[in-house]
Amino acid sequence: MPARAAGPEPPQHLLELIARLRQSGFSEVEARYDASSFGNVLRVFERPPIKLRIVRDRGDWSAELTADGWPRHEHFGEDWVLLPPVISESS
Repeated sequence: MPARAAGPEPPQHLLELIARLRQSGFSEVEARYDASSFGNVLRVFERPPIKLRIVRDRGDWSAELTADGWPRHEHFGEDWVLLPPVISESS
């Protein structure tokens, strides 16, 4: 697992997703934080054939998914699907 880059923590629903990914055998394979680029964050988790990335772009958090064998776009190299935010209900 790469050393986690400093930077803002994801919102609670994404922290819960990260915990579930780890429980399901995903490993964090990339972690980046760029204070000079609006505080952007990139964290990539992988359990072949699936990769999931948590992104903070200019203050907006998202989760995106791809898998080996999915069609690749010429310009971007990988076909990432944006996941809708899922917020769990507290009990």
